[in-house]
Amino acid sequence: SVLYLENDNEDSTIVINSAILQTVGATYGANDFFSIETNSEYSTGGSACSINNLSSGSSVTSGAVAYEGAFSLTGAPTLIDKIYPPSDRFLLDFDINGGVLILPGKAISIGYTGSNTAGFAKASIYFSIVGNKGYSG
Repeated sequence: SVLYLENDNEDSTIVINSAILQTVGATYGANDFFSIETNSEYSTGGSACSINNLSSGSSVTSGAVAYEGAFSLTGAPTLIDKIYPPSDRFLLDFDINGGVLILPGKAISIGYTGSNTAGFAKASIYFSIVGNKGYSG
């Protein structure tokens, strides 16, 4: 488990704009990958993440809850995608442009499966909050 992001808004959708996936101090094997899943819920563990509002001077809170590190999930997750990083690149920067939406009460989780015994994986997600009233995607 790397990152869990839940939408606690009742009337807004989280629109993912971009994501950065990275391993530090690790080398990739042929079967190493990041996974993005939905339909599971946070259970225990990990560390709560602070959600940083990058809007200049904005005091609006996001209504999102996030955990990183060794957390546990419950439920039967649905795989959205697997990302196999190229062996010569340790930082993956994806321009998603709203291609992933987190509806109210839903969440996504990012995991890493690797053969390495050292290092760690990190994920950063950049998103917008959009009101559901009149939003068509």
